[in-house]
Amino acid sequence: MKKWHQVNREQGGLLKWFLISIAILFALGYFGINLRNISQNDTNRDNVAFVTETSQKVWYQYLSTPFQYLWNDVFVDVLWAAFIDNMQRLRDGQPTVLNEAG
Repeated sequence: MKKWHQVNREQGGLLKWFLISIAILFALGYFGINLRNISQNDTNRDNVAFVTETSQKVWYQYLSTPFQYLWNDVFVDVLWAAFIDNMQRLRDGQPTVLNEAG
């Protein structure tokens, strides 16, 4: 359960981003930029489709395998296991690995 100050802080952050978004929309309108025209322009749609397709190709052909290796074999197996071990040591009142080494 969240405490009242955590909820209040989160709502303040949401309100801040909402106000920033409104200010950006007003600034775009001031400079005569119409988002509807931009989003419905065939050239812009084609550009977005090109970037999306290219990003997907790069991800699946080049980046997904190394990223999955780093995530599964390095982060989860090595770092996360050590983190959990040290958190359990703290919970049980034992020194962490860093405290034992130093």
